[in-house]
Amino acid sequence: MTNKFLRKPSRGPAGGGGVVKVRFNSSTDALVANGGFYDDGYIRLGWDASNMTEFMMLIAPSSGGARIHAQGTSANTNIYVSQTNYKYDVRYVNSPNVIKFWILAEDDASYPSYYCTVFNIAGSSGTAQLTVQQY
Repeated sequence: MTNKFLRKPSRGPAGGGGVVKVRFNSSTDALVANGGFYDDGYIRLGWDASNMTEFMMLIAPSSGGARIHAQGTSANTNIYVSQTNYKYDVRYVNSPNVIKFWILAEDDASYPSYYCTVFNIAGSSGTAQLTVQQY
């Protein structure tokens, strides 16, 4: 089965992967367990229809883990990620709201870093957008 949401950016060297934007329907699952909607070989991002952003680390940094820092409208979330191929819930994003989050490997400068935003526009169209910048 083809995942209509999945976007695979061209894989450049760590330190510059560009920007990827994915528009999706917020009432449709794009679970990381099924491929999500962003996968660059290092990480995978997805969404479940209950408005939760999902994260999966596919390859661990040499330091063993990465940290996710998410900022929402009412609170911040910090998650230490140490397991590969395990789903982590990043943050709930109700509509119309935006979250932003950073993913950084601790003590491994060769591992890519990410800045992501999720804008749950919703409304009658159910539209949401993920923007991922790899650097």
